Formats: sequence, structure tokens, C-alpha cells
Amino acid sequence: MADPFDETALALTKIADRLDDGLGERAMQAVGQAATFMIVNRTKQGLDADGEPFVPYSYRYAQTRARKSLETDVVDLARTGHMLGAVIPRVTGRDEVRLVFAGTFDAQKGRWQHEGTPTIPRRQWFDERRPAALKALEKIAMDEFGADLSVGITVGK
Repeated sequence: MADPFDETALALTKIADRLDDGLGERAMQAVGQAATFMIVNRTKQGLDADGEPFVPYSYRYAQTRARKSLETDVVDLARTGHMLGAVIPRVTGRDEVRLVFAGTFDAQKGRWQHEGTPTIPRRQWFDERRPAALKALEKIAMDEFGADLSVGITVGK
């Protein structure tokens, strides 16, 4: 009968090898894509990283938006859609993913909205702090890793 400790060590080595083969990168890419979707979708609903409504548009800017047939009641941070559409996930390590902007001008607009300027109120959109959303991202990461990794682990058979 095989030693279960040796089998477990072998299985863990296989897991590490599979992570090195890009499984970790694929899982982090899936987490990044889900986080991007959550942030953009929540922002379009007019909610910040904590799930609270954004500070309303100024009266003057709301008038500008109304003339262009854009939403004025919900602060969705989407005038052309370029800024929100430019958010992309970038895997930066085996267990790390960052959300970045595809272009520098969209990154600048995103920063203005997130941090505020003398004329734009601070609207923290480029983050995710809602507990349910964080739990969902954690589940995606576990599902991505677990679905592929559970195959190689059997102890004591």
C-alpha cells in the first residue's frame, strides 16, 4: 500500500507545477474579468465602491447631459463610455491581478472621477468594497483553482 503522505506530497507538487503552467494566470484573469464587470456594472447603476449613490452631478453639468439626451438622475460616469470601456484586467503575478486602463487619457479621467478635482467631486468608483461582491470574487477564484486542481488530489486510496 502506498504511503498517503508521499501521495499527498506528489499531488501538491503536481498542483505547484500546474500553477507554474499558467493555471494561476487563467484563474486570476477570470477574477479580473469578473471584477471589471462588477465595477463597471455597479458604476453604471450610480453606486460607488461601497454601494452608496454617487454625489449628484452639478446643476450645470446635468443640463449639459440633458441636452445630449444622457441620464441626469443617476450619476453613471458614462458620457461616451470610453472611460468605463477602457478598464481591463492585467495579471501581474501567479496570484495577483490589477485592473488598469487601456489608454492614458481614460486613466486620467478615471482618476479625476475617483479622487476628485477642484471642479469634480470625489466619486470612488474604481474599487470594490462591497462584502457580497468580494465574496463572489473569492468564489470565482476558488472555483477556477478548485475545478482544475481537485483532479490530482486523492489521499490514502
